[in-house]
Amino acid sequence: MPPKFSDLLLLPSRREFARKADRAREPSKAELDAVRQVRQRAAELESARDRDLQDLVSTLRDAAERFGATMTPHDRQQQQIAGAAIVREAVRRTSSLRYHGVQLLAGLALANGHVVEMATGEGKTIVSAIPAFLAWLDGRQTHVATPNAYLAERDCEQLKPVFEMLGVTVSLLPERNDLRAKAAAYQQDVVYGTGYEFGFDYLRNQLSLRSLPREKLGVSVLDSLLGRDAFDSKLLQPRLQLTVVDEIDSVLIDE
Repeated sequence: MPPKFSDLLLLPSRREFARKADRAREPSKAELDAVRQVRQRAAELESARDRDLQDLVSTLRDAAERFGATMTPHDRQQQQIAGAAIVREAVRRTSSLRYHGVQLLAGLALANGHVVEMATGEGKTIVSAIPAFLAWLDGRQTHVATPNAYLAERDCEQLKPVFEMLGVTVSLLPERNDLRAKAAAYQQDVVYGTGYEFGFDYLRNQLSLRSLPREKLGVSVLDSLLGRDAFDSKLLQPRLQLTVVDEIDSVLIDE
């Protein structure tokens, strides 16, 4: 019996998901060793004063600004280990939460562009702080997209003291269509919000771009050379640099 047309439509996606599922793997020895180093460095930071911790943050960010483009893979890994250790200690000082090995492993994996699957109860809330802080060290903004408004507000409130201790600004993206409040939220280093709200703001940007008169040839290149970012000045949502998506299957597929 020949397959139904609806079955034929499903076949490619089934093959694709099967192919990608094969890429899932256990943590490597190097990744587990990185987690061990994070724990060791975090233990050393427990006796440091808050001011010492903040000085270390400044040192890491200065190094990223000076040597970021020329860092070797080893130097980059050491920066990530040091940054994750600082976040772990900041969480310990500002909340009752504690990082476990699986959370450190997930945070470092996200910082390196991997998709991470975590079981319910493994503590996804504090995982996003690691890639967000490491991105901030490199001068990049992070959007943390959640499936609903409750999770966005909860995660933002729980991690706000952590980020503030480290000198990182954080905001909650408003659900209402208040462009002024949204613009203020997008000025912060880490922005929490729902996936659909980030998506709608992106669409608003596209409508704004379509309404602008066409620039003369070469104007955008000249703006770039002169350090002017005319693109961002006309838009609600700044250029996308890093997004951490909570429940990625729900946010990007189901909804």
